[in-house]
Amino acid sequence: MALPKIKYGDVFEIETPKGKGYFQCVKEASATEVEIIRILPGIYSMQEDVDMNSLVEENELYFIQFPLKYALKKKCIKLIGNFKIKDEVKVPRYYRSMHKIGTEFICWHIVDSETLQRRSVDELSEEEKRLSPWGSWNDTLLAERMANGWSLDNWI
Repeated sequence: MALPKIKYGDVFEIETPKGKGYFQCVKEASATEVEIIRILPGIYSMQEDVDMNSLVEENELYFIQFPLKYALKKKCIKLIGNFKIKDEVKVPRYYRSMHKIGTEFICWHIVDSETLQRRSVDELSEEEKRLSPWGSWNDTLLAERMANGWSLDNWI
């Protein structure tokens, strides 16, 4: 069975331990089989009607690479509909990742998503603290982090 078609602007719902969360497809990631999604704010009760037109106008919490087609095929997420991606949304070029060996923090890596070049920094600048995480999350990790209020601010 072929993978489902995904369109830019598609909004999806994911069930979390604390309710439902939403995210929007904004770009296919180059050289991978995952898309880049923008995580929309809020966790909503299962009975709550959510105004999607208003929600997609909100600022995203962060961006992440996510295997949308595979999650949709496995029915881990639900397609809500296609909504315009607001003009202010800019898919980032740079991301960050924490480099650890065992439990020891070594440094941060700032990753250029176009060239895959990395540079190491010991301490993040204010601008670097606003960079989204590098790497792909699966549906379980995404649901858990959304439910727990994971954000760039509490990822030090």
